[in-house]
This record gives sequence, C-alpha cells and structure tokens, in this order.
Amino acid sequence: MINGKRLIASKSLTKIAKEQLSYPGFIRVSQSYLVNINFISSINKKNKELVLSNEQSVPYTLTIKELFELMSNNNISLSA
Repeated sequence: MINGKRLIASKSLTKIAKEQLSYPGFIRVSQSYLVNINFISSINKKNKELVLSNEQSVPYTLTIKELFELMSNNNISLSA
C-alpha cells in the first residue's frame, strides 16, 4: 500500500483477483501477490522480481511474456 500499511482480507486472493478484473490495472503475478501495475517501476528478470515505486520487491512466477501480455492488456508499457 502507498502509505506502508498492510491490507488484511478475509477472502482468498483468488476471489479478490476475480473481483479486481472489473478494475483495470491489477494483475496477479504469483499465488501470493496481486499488484497494481501503475506502481511497477522496473522488472528484475534475473531474480524474477517486480520493483515497485516504493522500492519494495515482489516475486513473480509468470513468464516474462505472460507478464508483458497482462500489462499490455491494461495499456501499460514498461521496458524490462
């Protein structure tokens, strides 16, 4: 979260991800992470991590091709 606080939800991430499909800009990058792509500042392909604008790293399990396809579906361009 932008303010550094964590969000605790009583729903599964699968349910949350399905609900977020109606809100463009969120992608599920691994079993444990749902990311707002507007906050991705870079992609570390060597370590398979997304670096967010707050400098936190989030691991991804998608292929780089899948990651770029999801981002392009949301009209976001980012060079790796």
